[in-house]
Amino acid sequence: MEVLIKDSLTLDDGNVYIVVSKVEYKGNTYLYLVSEKGKIIFGLLNNETIKEVKDSDLIRKLMGLFLKNSQENN
Repeated sequence: MEVLIKDSLTLDDGNVYIVVSKVEYKGNTYLYLVSEKGKIIFGLLNNETIKEVKDSDLIRKLMGLFLKNSQENN
């Protein structure tokens, strides 16, 4: 599945999320998702599924990468 920034996705929780940012880290693709209700999820894109990332150390690392990515693309 190809996911692009600004795509909208409906996840298993029934909420619609917008892809705010996307980064590659250690051979995996991670997504920064924000729901229409303002809920934020960091997701691991794996084939046709998106698994929520809950590891706080990984989230801290990803936040830095998402920030760097947004600065480079503006």
